[in-house]
Amino acid sequence: MGVPDMRLPIQYAFSFPQRLHLNGDRLDLFKTQDLQFFKPDYQKFKCLQLAFDAIRKGGNMSCIVNAANEIVNAGFRKGECGFLQMADIIEETMAKATFDSNPDLDVYLQTDAEARRIATELMLK
Repeated sequence: MGVPDMRLPIQYAFSFPQRLHLNGDRLDLFKTQDLQFFKPDYQKFKCLQLAFDAIRKGGNMSCIVNAANEIVNAGFRKGECGFLQMADIIEETMAKATFDSNPDLDVYLQTDAEARRIATELMLK
C-alpha cells in the first residue's frame, strides 16, 4: 500500500531494473483512519474470479492460470492481445488444459508447458 501518487510506479518503470530513491510522502497508517474494504465486483474483475475458481478446484489449476496469465500479459505488452481478451483467453485455457487433482513436479512442468502453448494459440488466432 502507498499514498495515491503515480510518481513512484512511473519512476520504477523508467529506472527498471534499478530502483532510484524518491523523495515523496510515505504511507502513515496511524494518520490514515478510514481504510475501507469492499466486496470485489467479480464481473468487472473477471481474472480475480478465475483465480478464486482455480484455488477452489485445486490440483494443477493454479499452475494453468499462472501460465496463461503470463502469456497474455506478455502478449498484451507486445500488442498481440487486447486488454479485454486477457480474461477470456485465461478462462479458455483453464477449460482446455489437462487437469490433474494430485500433481507432482513432473505434472506441474508439463502443465505449465501445455497451458502456455494453449494460451499462445488462443491469443494468436
